[in-house]
Amino acid sequence: MRIHHACLGVVLGVLAGGVWTAAADAADLTGPWLLHADWGPTFRYDLTCALTQKGQAVSGTCMGGVLPERTSGTLDGDKLELEYITDYQGEDVDTHYHGVIDPNGSVSGTVDAGPTPGWFDGVQLGDNGPVMSWNLHVRVANFDFQMLCAMSVKGRRLVGPCAAGDGILLDVSGIADDKGVSLTYDDHRLKAAAPLHVVYSGVLQPDGSLKGTVNDGAHNGTFVARRK
Repeated sequence: MRIHHACLGVVLGVLAGGVWTAAADAADLTGPWLLHADWGPTFRYDLTCALTQKGQAVSGTCMGGVLPERTSGTLDGDKLELEYITDYQGEDVDTHYHGVIDPNGSVSGTVDAGPTPGWFDGVQLGDNGPVMSWNLHVRVANFDFQMLCAMSVKGRRLVGPCAAGDGILLDVSGIADDKGVSLTYDDHRLKAAAPLHVVYSGVLQPDGSLKGTVNDGAHNGTFVARRK
């Protein structure tokens, strides 16, 4: 049996320290996006997507509320179509997004995932400057998880969100140089405790990936990151 749910959409201006502007040219969707999906008061969440456009073809990876999923679609004029299949409670989730690129570069539209449609909107991260999108595989205290980070680059400084598979967007900042990258964020997901201050220190590898260590104040771990 196949079931359908929405997994895409954007938070506008809620991450401190970030610079949020819409894409100046809707004809190029390449780069990181923040999306927000809304299916009513009990089903809504946010997503980070790293998209690449070649001609009318659009592809990439989305994460946040779902594990990293490959998405594909088309941009025909101002009409954007995206689709991916993920797993939800052991069932396939086939989700289609029908959006229109607004003159300011943002996107909005409907999510077709069965008899009841949802709504989504989104903006492109960055201020028309360079961006980095990284997929992180992390292991801390025998716990494995992944994150998709979409960072704007300003000199050596990195700013932007990372999305985890539970749908939480983390406000991340860091520094990059010719040897590696350091990232940090405060994790507020443990509501009964003080936020964890998490620090990643990675060294660039010959293949362009990052490998390094992570510390949350109580545990040490390792991570590997690859550019998207």
